[in-house]
Amino acid sequence: MIMLMSRQATSSLLVFQLLESMLLAAKGTDKVEDSYLKHVTTIDADTPLNDIIGLMAEAPCPLPVINENKQIIGLMTRTKLLKALDPN
Repeated sequence: MIMLMSRQATSSLLVFQLLESMLLAAKGTDKVEDSYLKHVTTIDADTPLNDIIGLMAEAPCPLPVINENKQIIGLMTRTKLLKALDPN
């Protein structure tokens, strides 16, 4: 799991929140439908990096990257954004 998080530059906080929601749902004390974000800001692969900066400031989690069919093709994390803005 940690190696996958490293390769994908996934936030440990995001993973913890997802696992916590999954555990609550599995115990029957909460339902997934009560726990997930219902209104998620998305971006597409052509969204300029400068536009993403403002969206990231308001987003509670990584931004899903979607294709023309509205399918998730990736996630833009703060770490990935910072690397893209300063590749050195």
